[in-house]
Amino acid sequence: MDALRRYLRRLAAPFLGGRYSSKKQARWEECWASHRESAWRITEIPDELQEAIALGWFLPGADVLDIGCGRGECAAWLAQQGLTLLGVDFAPSAIAQARTSYGESQQLQFAVLDICRAAPERCFQALFDRGCLHGIPDQDRPAYVRHVAGVALPGAHFLLMHKVLDGTLDGTTPAYQQTADRIRREFQDYFDLVRVRQIVIPRVAGPKSKPPVPALAVWLVRK
Repeated sequence: MDALRRYLRRLAAPFLGGRYSSKKQARWEECWASHRESAWRITEIPDELQEAIALGWFLPGADVLDIGCGRGECAAWLAQQGLTLLGVDFAPSAIAQARTSYGESQQLQFAVLDICRAAPERCFQALFDRGCLHGIPDQDRPAYVRHVAGVALPGAHFLLMHKVLDGTLDGTTPAYQQTADRIRREFQDYFDLVRVRQIVIPRVAGPKSKPPVPALAVWLVRK
């Protein structure tokens, strides 16, 4: 039934246009304002992001854009590693919580921004997205790609973590390859896809505990 609902929403989205996106933004703002996003709260920095630092995928001192930063946990951690961060999210309550938790400085800043509607005013040597793109309506994904590409310097490294719809935790369904192929097609004009890995995005247990989310980690380089 959930798969059918998602399919019907994808069919309807192009005809709903901006109304669909606005309703989705309002829903997320309500979640952040009421703290109902707790299942997605980050309690540990993702292994893939730690690897990006340890293996030099994100170079020391790089200027990084964290897309859909939420409360800012990953942005703040990256700033602690010596990188310069701008964390953006389209939910004002998320950005307010990030500023309250971590403050701001020359090395760490947060801004309310819908990456599908506008781009930051500076360019970046590295980019990170932990689960923003997979929540964007289909009709807005091309705008996301254009805006991300527009602020990525030549050779910029992008680490994308993307949910696999209808994927299984054992990684045996065709959905993994289908998701990887889709991402490759969407980014191919601007980025080279250099690596893909099956991962799991954990969710914090709560009153309505849900299992971890099957996902892909995707490493891209700006052409």
